[in-house]
Amino acid sequence: MDRDNNIHEIRELKKMLKNNTDRLGTLPGGRVSIKKERNSHALRLRNGGAGLAFEDKYVSLNAPEASDLATKIYLEKTNRILKKRLKALEKFEKDYDYDDPAEVIEKLPYGVRRLVRKPLLPMEQKARAWMNSMFDSNPVPFDLRQNYITAKHERVRSRAEVIIANTLIMLEIPYRYEAAFCMDNRIVYPDFSIMNPETGELFYLEYFGKMNDPDYAARQFMKIQEYSKTDRAENFIYIFEYGTDVSMDTKAIENLILRTIFRGQPKSLKRYEAKLSGTYFQNESR
Repeated sequence: MDRDNNIHEIRELKKMLKNNTDRLGTLPGGRVSIKKERNSHALRLRNGGAGLAFEDKYVSLNAPEASDLATKIYLEKTNRILKKRLKALEKFEKDYDYDDPAEVIEKLPYGVRRLVRKPLLPMEQKARAWMNSMFDSNPVPFDLRQNYITAKHERVRSRAEVIIANTLIMLEIPYRYEAAFCMDNRIVYPDFSIMNPETGELFYLEYFGKMNDPDYAARQFMKIQEYSKTDRAENFIYIFEYGTDVSMDTKAIENLILRTIFRGQPKSLKRYEAKLSGTYFQNESR
């Protein structure tokens, strides 16, 4: 539940009520009701009460003042609905606990938090099952002379991919390495398929590590053009590196990944950024 949206709706309801009430102030006084007369309708305007005798006036729908009286009926009925909704929302705002259960674990001291066997939420269960299940992977063999191994003992093809994989592992963001992706009736293998652990949305990351090689760069740009034609184009993340003599900006990569997969989820983004900054891993003595 988004508190900002709730507060915004309360403000809008109050604004509508005020506008309606101001308009009612310009219309005739008294109580207006609809009376059925044979095969048609008429409006009844009743004045009096509070010790005075009631005086009823019946107004034809064709009369000049009928529009004002009909508008008065509409606004009064609308205001009753708005007041009822406003009362319910204000009560909800007063009583509802906006604390996110998912953030409880993060507010514990690190020494305590690491001992907790936290039950997985349904989406987390789905994400973990997706990551650990079998999938079709890139059949191209690894060069066994290169020993690029991630923190979960998975072989990848470059130093940069070790960094990317270890970042995802540290953040507990589920991924698959070089999993099959169907594109225009053919299979390709993006470097990483990444699942948003809270929504299940899939993203794809490609690392291009030899962009200083013109032939290599031309092939990769062709690949990007192909990805851009798919219905998942906005869910692709591209990381470029120009030669091994240039060190990777790991912080920029981390931010790029998080801001892409958690777009539209400011609370989730803030939570995962805290993990990267170290504030998530509090000192046990704090």
